[in-house]
Amino acid sequence: MARDIQAIAKPRSRFKRSLWLGGILLLLVGGAYLGGRLQMQARLDSAGESLNTTRHALEAAEQREASQNQELRELESRRRIHLAIMAFDQNNFGTAQEQLRAASSLLDSGKQDVASLAASLRALELSPTLDLAAQRAALAQLASKFDTLRPPQPLVP
Repeated sequence: MARDIQAIAKPRSRFKRSLWLGGILLLLVGGAYLGGRLQMQARLDSAGESLNTTRHALEAAEQREASQNQELRELESRRRIHLAIMAFDQNNFGTAQEQLRAASSLLDSGKQDVASLAASLRALELSPTLDLAAQRAALAQLASKFDTLRPPQPLVP
């Protein structure tokens, strides 16, 4: 009878052992999955923060670029006004008028103060007359107005 009990107990004991091993294996696999999941989530969070930082830096760079492009258009416009004055002094009225038109088109997309200067540049009509001094004074006044609106930057040593 003792043999019968041992024979019956052995399969149960193996079954229990298999259940325990299966449970432990399941816990180990679940723990490994959870650990990997937590590590990946940390990496994803870090990548998301890095992406947000990069987006903010890109937006700031785009704003700086737009500001610098506007400044470049204004400086080119001021150069065109000077070229118009030089052409006017050489009695090249058509070239001077073209330079004024180019200067006004560069200022059209600017802020309100330089946009009003663009309108003044478009309104000025240069033509060969006996009274060139009045037209020269008008050109000089527009250049002065521009310099008042956007004073030249100090020279850096």
